[in-house]
Order: sequence, then structure tokens, then C-alpha cells
Amino acid sequence: STGSSFASETDLSAYTTILDTGCGSAGFAIGIARECPGVRLCAGDLPSVLPISRKFIAESDFASIIETCAIDILCEPVSGAYDAVILKNLLQVFSPEQAQMALRNVSEGIVPGGHIYVMGDILNDDRTSPHDVAGINLAIINLYTEGQAYTWGEYQTWLSGAGYTEIKICSDETIYDARNIPDNIS
Repeated sequence: STGSSFASETDLSAYTTILDTGCGSAGFAIGIARECPGVRLCAGDLPSVLPISRKFIAESDFASIIETCAIDILCEPVSGAYDAVILKNLLQVFSPEQAQMALRNVSEGIVPGGHIYVMGDILNDDRTSPHDVAGINLAIINLYTEGQAYTWGEYQTWLSGAGYTEIKICSDETIYDARNIPDNIS
């Protein structure tokens, strides 16, 4: 699974708590649990989605270390305190304004010095490459009212505006952000 691949390629050893936001079927969280059994995971999504998430978690071998939580990151800040938060294939379904709001609300649940992983199909700033992402973007803009594939520059602007620091690109589709939470984030 992609969660297993992510966990085996990324050093998650410093984390004790990880939130998978917009988890859907919780496959990504289950994959992380497979690779990092000592981590406490929370699979968060809209209340209407959580019954599906819970079904897949219950059928996995990791029900004892993955909890679920109702989250609507467009309407309220994330509650709890997580060392890392993952947003995989999530921000692309939102408008730019909604993506900014989601990042601000997610920041409330990250401990000082914690990390965020924004993952998905990310365009280069020219909006025409990589070609596979530009092609996927055509599908996204036809499927979602507000969503689209966004550029590295857009993500960096939104992350900076939400108070995130040390923004780094880890791979072709992952932005990694070392986070220091200032007291004055609004």
C-alpha cells in the first residue's frame, strides 16, 4: 500500500502520534501501522465517511492502534495534539481559499515542532508539467466543483501563510514541512 511505502521511505521514528486527515477507507493509516506498530494513529474524516473507515480498520490487524475521529477541516480546527499530520490527495478537491482554510485548521492539531505531509498530484509552477499531473488535472477540474491540481508555489504560499516554516520538497509529490507554531497564528 502507499501508506506502507511512505512509512518505509520516510523516517517516522520521532513520531508517537500521527493523524491521517481525509483518510477515506483508512488504507494509508493501515499501511503506516504495518510499518510503524509503535505509533498511535488517528484516521480522521467527515462523520459520513467514518463508518467505511472503521470497517476497514476493524478488518485489519491494526484496530488496536488506529482510532478514528470526525474532522471537518473546512469548518473547525483539528482537536488533539499530533506529531505529524498527513493530507494525502485531499487539498486538490478544495478551492484555493478552502485549501488555505484547511491548512490553518490542521495547524491547530500539530504540536510545536511537528510536521505536516501534503501529498498528491502537484504541478510545477508552469502548470503544464509534469505531464501526467497536468493530465490528471483535467479530470480533477471536471470532477470537483472547486478542486484542481495545484502548484508547488501555491502550496508554499498557503503553508507560509498558515505559519508553517522550513517547507521542503521530499519527492515528486510530497511537500514536507518542519513546523514551529507561533503563538499568533490567526
